[in-house]
Amino acid sequence: MLDKKELLDLIEKYPLLNQCFSKYVTWICENIKDNYQEYDLIKCLIDSEEFHRLDILEKSLNQSQKILRISEEEFCNKFGFTKRLLTNDPETIHDILAEPLFVLELDKNHFYDIQKLPSSIKNGKGKIPIADFIATLKKHKYAIEIKTIRIGDKSLLANNNLSVDISKEYWWGKMFLSNAITKIESKRRKLFDQLNNTCEYYNCDKRMLVLYVRRLGTSCLMDIKEFHNEFRTLKEQYPIIDCFSVKTYYDKVYFSCNNPCFTTFKSL
Repeated sequence: MLDKKELLDLIEKYPLLNQCFSKYVTWICENIKDNYQEYDLIKCLIDSEEFHRLDILEKSLNQSQKILRISEEEFCNKFGFTKRLLTNDPETIHDILAEPLFVLELDKNHFYDIQKLPSSIKNGKGKIPIADFIATLKKHKYAIEIKTIRIGDKSLLANNNLSVDISKEYWWGKMFLSNAITKIESKRRKLFDQLNNTCEYYNCDKRMLVLYVRRLGTSCLMDIKEFHNEFRTLKEQYPIIDCFSVKTYYDKVYFSCNNPCFTTFKSL
């Protein structure tokens, strides 16, 4: 059984993590009775070998906050730490963290005036969806949406089973392309509404889709050339998207816009 007071005392040592995750820790302790080890934050708090990841995460989120030039409270609210996290879904934390951590990649790759947007804005007919960010690169203003391709069934990983037929040629690239198309086409192509609305209301002239790929096969086996080949395929199918970016499970990051670049940073 989890000791709520002990866990809250541990996370209190990290000011920004405490602001973002204290309600989440409380919620898990009060609502999750079994399989709480599936929640990565809890795993970091109770496993001494994982505890160092909290130091890295605190530092990274602080850096993201400074780039965005917003308060800790606003940072937590804008990214949904205080509300979106409170759900019986261990993967939700990675969906949320993908956004503030990608701010670091945008900054590293010379984007500036990076702003985190709300999930929707009001117009005369009600609320309309918009993208996650706007940012500028070389005088072009980008509407940027991040989508997470989830890791899949973790129970399969114990047997090194990647849930695909590995006898198929280039299965890892085909998996990535299929997952990317699924994300683009999901929810009646909501992605295009998000990007187009952002371009209209924030005067953007470029659209970017970022795919955070947590699939292990894709993350392990695809190289920069293969990612750029699939970027070209996606661009041919969806010409309205000006730029694609991928962040893999192992924190390799690729952009298709301007000069293709590759960066890495420490895994969390």
